[in-house]
Amino acid sequence: MLGLRAFGRGSGPAPSPGEARAAPAGPSLLGLKRGSGSGPVPQQAAPAPEREAALPPLAGALPETPGAGPAPPPRLDQILNKIEDARDRRPSRSPASLRARVSRRPEQPGTPWWVPALIAGGFLTAVGIIVGVTVVVARGDRAGATASDTSGSAAPSASGSVAAGVSLPRQRLLRDEEQFQELLQQLHGRGKESPELAALLDEQAAVAARAIGPEKCVGTPGECAALAEVRELVTGDTPTRVVRRRSSSSDGWRSKWLAGLKMPGIPVEDDPRVQRRFEFYTQNPVGREVFQQMLWRCGEYSELIRAALIRRGLPEDLLAVVFAESGCQPLAKSPAGAEGLWQFIPAAARSYHLRVIEGVVDERHSPVKATEAAVHYLSDLYAKMGHWDLAMAGYNMGPFGLLARIQRAGGNVGFWDLVDSDLLPDETADYVPNIEAIALILANLSRLKFGGIQTKAPQLTADLQVPPGTRLGLVARAAAMSTAGLRQLNLDIKGDRTPDLPGFMVQVPKDVVWRAGETLQELLRAGDNADQCVPPNFDWGRQRFTAEMAASCQRRLAAAAPVSGSAPNAE
Repeated sequence: MLGLRAFGRGSGPAPSPGEARAAPAGPSLLGLKRGSGSGPVPQQAAPAPEREAALPPLAGALPETPGAGPAPPPRLDQILNKIEDARDRRPSRSPASLRARVSRRPEQPGTPWWVPALIAGGFLTAVGIIVGVTVVVARGDRAGATASDTSGSAAPSASGSVAAGVSLPRQRLLRDEEQFQELLQQLHGRGKESPELAALLDEQAAVAARAIGPEKCVGTPGECAALAEVRELVTGDTPTRVVRRRSSSSDGWRSKWLAGLKMPGIPVEDDPRVQRRFEFYTQNPVGREVFQQMLWRCGEYSELIRAALIRRGLPEDLLAVVFAESGCQPLAKSPAGAEGLWQFIPAAARSYHLRVIEGVVDERHSPVKATEAAVHYLSDLYAKMGHWDLAMAGYNMGPFGLLARIQRAGGNVGFWDLVDSDLLPDETADYVPNIEAIALILANLSRLKFGGIQTKAPQLTADLQVPPGTRLGLVARAAAMSTAGLRQLNLDIKGDRTPDLPGFMVQVPKDVVWRAGETLQELLRAGDNADQCVPPNFDWGRQRFTAEMAASCQRRLAAAAPVSGSAPNAE
């Protein structure tokens, strides 16, 4: 447009009148009227009024006047002036007109009232969540700063819900006893817990809290040393570094030493500790001899133990525990104060209803009673820990010590995590692999060339009710056996007479129990004392008590009567 306007206003010569008239008549360019422009007026043959009258009408205007000559064609500058003139005459858009146009727009549907309310509610909720998170983080930082300022170092936070493995906020505990109470409360909340196990945890926590030195510990020396270590673990501020292990005992690839072996009912870890124990018992000549001796001794108790495990619904392969504990020696003792076939310490024995009275009775030495208590204990530990390796570790070192370590490590760790993190005593770290190796051997006796070994035949016994304070020699005479033989069946009796305890029963051979009961009542009524005149190994069922022996016995008893404090037999 700018180029055209400049071209129309140029200084070139104007067209002649003849050239203008020679142009064909027709409507003007763009059909626009001429406006009052500001450019130079070109020279025309006719006067200006005639040219004005001869301009072509706008589109839609009246037709030309008849008789008028043909109008000359419009010049370019005239056309441009018409366009500018029409633009100048365009009506302006006043605010009133704009409002009128807006008012003529169609009505839009209204927004429902609940939409802005919903948006406002969502915004307030998001703000509340942000504020809450900020407050919680700020409180945690203040608590950590307080603990750090008090102790000089940040103490490890105690875990909260152990069953869920979630850590509680860090707390400032003023005394060690408060730390033990806090820990004990958390341990009671982990897994299922029987009254017996709860009592044992309470007792071990109390002993550990007092285990500052030997003079303040009420347990055995070994037990006090172990619980003193637990106390240091609970009250110390040394950070715990946990090494996580991915178990290699999957159903897929196994190491060569496990190839072709039947797996027992308890998990066996593909670990060098287990492998070393397995190879010692199966390949080392000394180890094979040790295992053969255990097999021979355990034959006397294997059926008793398997029956107890079945009644509790536990794997029969837990028979390996008694191999590892005592080698099936019912009078075995450990430096830590554990005794019996299942190596109960006094605290665990009391918690599981085994009576231990110095010089009177120690039911840890009774295979029948100790087996029932041990199977109950293992069942409770498995319900508490959830894994057999942890249950067996708790059996070895005590549940409080193990749970305290688990709690210190974060609450969600396995046995092999604790081993790899060096958080267990060496004895416990080797104890569980030993049981797993024994269980693996027991499941493959024939393959490992142990199948033809003779085992000790079990002694079938039955309960005999005996009045408290009855001489064991009199019971042996009634059962037609020796006093020494009766003691072998009742290793828990420590005195010469039956304990005065509620519900206490004496074990006698099963095939003589009814006859022994009747004979005992007759001997008690007759006041027979012949059992006091024979040695402990005199077998009343196989040896004859002669008249001469009876007369000698009467003289000896009469001579000993004043010394013993009994009434003299004056004739």
